[in-house]
Amino acid sequence: GDGTDREYLRRNNPYSLLEALPADKRPRLFVAVGDEEPDSLRLASTKFHAFLDGRGVEHEWVEFRGGHGWDSWPPVVEQAISHAVRGAAYQ
Repeated sequence: GDGTDREYLRRNNPYSLLEALPADKRPRLFVAVGDEEPDSLRLASTKFHAFLDGRGVEHEWVEFRGGHGWDSWPPVVEQAISHAVRGAAYQ
């Protein structure tokens, strides 16, 4: 969205959503950013990574070569799938 719906943003803020969860209920996260991403996206991703580190939230941080597009994502998608599978609970 364009960021004007403040109520939507408040309800879906990843920072406050994570802080509201007990530590044992927090999801394992995968955060990736490319070296050719727009500066605003790199900054937002880096700040979120620092927030997660500061709160002890389990996550995998990946910096990759490329930008925000399908031509850069295939290896990162493979890493994200591997991250998800490693955390899956098998019964």
